[in-house]
Amino acid sequence: MSSERYKVSNTERYERLLNAVWLKQARMSAKSFATDLSTREQDYIQSLPRFCRETSVTYPLPMLVERKLPFVKVAEKIGVKVNKRLQGSFENYLRADLPRSVWINDQFKGLHDAGPCTPTKARESLKEGERTLDPMEALSYFMFYPERVGLASVYVLIPEGNFQLKVVNKEPKFFKTGNNAHYMNSALVVTPINSY
Repeated sequence: MSSERYKVSNTERYERLLNAVWLKQARMSAKSFATDLSTREQDYIQSLPRFCRETSVTYPLPMLVERKLPFVKVAEKIGVKVNKRLQGSFENYLRADLPRSVWINDQFKGLHDAGPCTPTKARESLKEGERTLDPMEALSYFMFYPERVGLASVYVLIPEGNFQLKVVNKEPKFFKTGNNAHYMNSALVVTPINSY
């Protein structure tokens, strides 16, 4: 019998890995959010979009995003503390036309090696065609890649203002920050603008 039938192509390995990552994130999401959406976990999982195959190495990490529940509810479910003044914010990131899966790059763009960083400096370091994560995506990033948030605070730079997701004394927090506030170990997690 030929050994050819036992060979697995790199494409097949990639697809299996991608499916495994999707299933892990889908199950985590279902456990966290299905009850609040009055649906069974299996139905919730079936409603999630699959990851499209990303051929660019620029954005290597896939991520599901919950957009049916309010920002504060999602934050509460995954253990992120949110300033009360932000409650009721970010409704425009719950629109059905926004993606529920994205590809991201969290190589931090060297910001954490360059000393204190301001939101203004972080904005200037964005490449053409890139944007930071939106608030809902930032919560997903913490949910699926919590160890990475522990390495550096993550900027969320959006029209509504500048925000950070940061672990302070082992407690994850999401808060608003000024244009010129200086932070050590700041990160810029990015995704293509055309993911909107």
